[in-house]
Amino acid sequence: MGTRGSRTLLLAAAAAATVAVGSADAVRISAIRVLAPPKGILTKPADGSAFTHRISFTDSNNPARSQLSATIGWGDGNVTAGTIGGPSGGVYTVSGTHTWVDEGPENVVVTIVDSSTSPATTAQSWTTYTVAEGDLALVAVPASIAEGQETTEVLLQWTDGGGTESDNPYTAFVDWSDGTEEIATVTGGPGGYAVSVPGSSHFYGDEGKPTAIVTVNESGVQQSPLFVAKVPITVTEGDIVSNPTLNVSAATEGAAVPAGTTVATFTDSNVDNVASDFAATVKWGDGTSSAGAIVYSFGTISVVTSTDHTYADEGEYSASVALREDNRTTPLATATGQIAVSEADSLRAQPKTFNPVEGAAFTGTAATFTDSFAGAKPTDFTATIDWGDGSANNVQLGGGNGTFSAKGTHTYAEEGAYEVAVTIVDDAPGSAFATAISSAIVADAPLRGTGKALAERVGVSFTAPVASFTDADPNGTRTDYSATIAWGDGASSAGTVKANATGGFDVIGTHKYAKAGAFNPKLTIQDAGGSSASPTATVTVT
Repeated sequence: MGTRGSRTLLLAAAAAATVAVGSADAVRISAIRVLAPPKGILTKPADGSAFTHRISFTDSNNPARSQLSATIGWGDGNVTAGTIGGPSGGVYTVSGTHTWVDEGPENVVVTIVDSSTSPATTAQSWTTYTVAEGDLALVAVPASIAEGQETTEVLLQWTDGGGTESDNPYTAFVDWSDGTEEIATVTGGPGGYAVSVPGSSHFYGDEGKPTAIVTVNESGVQQSPLFVAKVPITVTEGDIVSNPTLNVSAATEGAAVPAGTTVATFTDSNVDNVASDFAATVKWGDGTSSAGAIVYSFGTISVVTSTDHTYADEGEYSASVALREDNRTTPLATATGQIAVSEADSLRAQPKTFNPVEGAAFTGTAATFTDSFAGAKPTDFTATIDWGDGSANNVQLGGGNGTFSAKGTHTYAEEGAYEVAVTIVDDAPGSAFATAISSAIVADAPLRGTGKALAERVGVSFTAPVASFTDADPNGTRTDYSATIAWGDGASSAGTVKANATGGFDVIGTHKYAKAGAFNPKLTIQDAGGSSASPTATVTVT
């Protein structure tokens, strides 16, 4: 996994050359005086690069420039003539250019001769430089470092164009920037050098971009270190994670998969990893997820549940466990599989007896149920009520915490006793169901009657509505009723029931009174379903 490592080599720092300055008049101290350079003016030499040394002096003899001469001893066995400059404002200069071939301390001596006097005036100055390493050419070395692999690669190379050493004067060590350091090996000669760590026991435990610090020293050179190189390293992914396995295949609704359960295992090619190198997410397939805890043992990665997980309902759930490195979001591998959650509902039916009235809408509880699984919800079930009169409908359960009620609305067309079957079924793939056989005792709708007031003649037969009545059952017809009229004079007869214009019924009677007086006929109206009404009429006979 990952890509090959890369190296970018940078010269981080090099110690600056140091300078010490002094002077002395050899003959006439009062005539020539070497001036100290202003602070910060002195440049600092490096081997392999041309360097100009310059001093300033005054001469009380005020000679012409042609009367002055100078030599410069460069400290490495080379002596050259100095160039006289000035005077400017009474100040003369001596300068010369030289290239040192190697770094190290050099004592530069300038000798000034003023021939305008007899004998000539001579003075000297000396400056001590520590010549820095100045002609190193660093060369990047392609390399690849994968996490978990020993870091034995060449880290950098360089050439020393100014060196004259016939042997290898360099030593080095590497700070891997992960809390470990190692002594490195410098190989090669003046034509080129390389730093590597053969036999290294170091490895990076995780991918990333650390910066290794390589410090190189040169024996016999006071400048320490000679240079420090920062080596940015790209450590590529070295883990090969295989064999993702989901370890949980079954559960029961309402029963927790307990914390500490191993839900998945993986195999890691890098046996030196530790648990903290990884993280995992468990997706349970029911819309919830949780973090998994990592247990690591010699290349076997186990993901265990850190909290309980409970499935609210039975079914087949597609679960997954994604394993990733602790600082990454992209999974190294994912274990997938099905978890079969079995039924936990055990239902018991409790029938009801209820008393509706024919023709009137009834709304109420037709049956109740208990469930051994208190975590079940009303929406987990489908409920149906068969009202026993040829009609049925689905209803929504109410309740919870293991107790449910089936409530419905229905209108019976006729009175009577009805067997009501109430069934609840667990939604698929659930298999639990129960049926309650309840009873509906439907009462006949009541009748309400009103007597009429009549005025009739003695001895004259009449036929008229004697009373009217209504039935609470809107489905009643005249054939459902019968009526008897007791006329109040000792006679009685059957009445005839007819529908009237107001939605009710009239009772029509025929009678002839034999004498004058006030009479109160009493009617008995009977519904075939059992209801009755007994209105009283008034008849004035003259």
